Amino acid sequence: MSLDSLKINKQLKLALNSKGIHHPTAVQAQTINRIVGGHDVVATAPEATGKTTAVVMGVISKLIYAKGDAPRALILVPTQEKVEDLVVLFEELGVNTDLRVETIRKGSNFDFMRDILAEGVDVVIATPERLQPFYYKTGINITQIEIFVIDGADHITRLGTHTATKQLGENVPEKAQHVVFTEVIHPKVEHMIEDFLRFPAFIEVKVDKQVDLEIIDSLVYEVRNFKTKLNLINVLANDALTYHKMLIFVNNKLNASKVYKSLEKRNSGQVVLLNAPFFDQRSVSNLEDFKEEEYYRICVVSTEDLEQTLDLGGVSHLIHFDLKDYKDTIINRIVKQENTLKDALALFFATENEVSTLRKIEQTVGISITIEELPIGTIIEGEAERVEVEEESVLSDDPNKGAFHKKKEKNSKDYNYGIKDKVEKFGRYKKKKGKRKNK
Repeated sequence: MSLDSLKINKQLKLALNSKGIHHPTAVQAQTINRIVGGHDVVATAPEATGKTTAVVMGVISKLIYAKGDAPRALILVPTQEKVEDLVVLFEELGVNTDLRVETIRKGSNFDFMRDILAEGVDVVIATPERLQPFYYKTGINITQIEIFVIDGADHITRLGTHTATKQLGENVPEKAQHVVFTEVIHPKVEHMIEDFLRFPAFIEVKVDKQVDLEIIDSLVYEVRNFKTKLNLINVLANDALTYHKMLIFVNNKLNASKVYKSLEKRNSGQVVLLNAPFFDQRSVSNLEDFKEEEYYRICVVSTEDLEQTLDLGGVSHLIHFDLKDYKDTIINRIVKQENTLKDALALFFATENEVSTLRKIEQTVGISITIEELPIGTIIEGEAERVEVEEESVLSDDPNKGAFHKKKEKNSKDYNYGIKDKVEKFGRYKKKKGKRKNK
């Protein structure tokens, strides 16, 4: 497909050709015409597929030229580095236009930025945590916004700025077009964008696997939080016959110590830390000592500042307690080696914020990792409840409720008293008389 198939203006096409770009990427080919046509779009695609360039191409093609004083495009990105990347792209691809682009940078004076924007701007780029206070303090005029873009939606949720993004999106005029680019869709992303989208076109771009590797069998447990992970690892470790030699990778020393202490309470003497940071913790200096000692069954490895190369042969289970390490580092652990056990298994504990890392691994090696149900006995920790997975339990679709169970007959009810019903049935609440005692 050539650029001629896209509804882009001549000025943009000349800029693209000058950069040696004559063909759009898959994500650009499937999104640009919809953006220019005014459709709401949610596009999912792996990293390095041209999503950010698609954002700039779409905005330039839609706005075309400078107009008025108030911004007509608002673009939210996860980091300040991403802000700068977009500025550079607008300078390069908008070289033949007069579109005015401004950013709300970290550290910039609000009053100064308000005066700059008052002089006239077409595109505003910012991170959610910077734009939100600026919007509420200065009252930036967003009534003329034609297109609202979120680039890197999953990254925004990982950084915890999704609430600010959601609030800003809800304040943008309903008539505005909404465009979302993300590497992966998960419940937090859906919750962030669902209230302001209008019949969006959902586009998913997949790429061929990037490397040809033989990977050991892998499963993923979807969990809610750190405490649930601790409960899960203890349930698995309780099955000594199956999990006879397990490595648990944790991304920092503090959490590795927490995992060690939790497991040691229930598996006394069988748990060790690789290079334990504290003298009162059982430790080995290398994996060979762990593998050779039959009584040692569980080894917790902190990947923080880990320098030694690990020989994982002879280990039955490689458990990734979290997915905060680099994608390539994790892939190297699950590639089959000559001494890899035939029944070796890799397990991943993934929260909503870690799903994107898992998707990147799948895209790189061309596999689909099976989602495994939480084993019986796992305690699911939550804000409002603490529930144990039982044989007949069902995982709720509501990410805020975890697992739920069918109520016992004596505890179930088929009524729901309203306020008036309660007054009629039980009478009004009578306040006890008497003087209040001073404590």
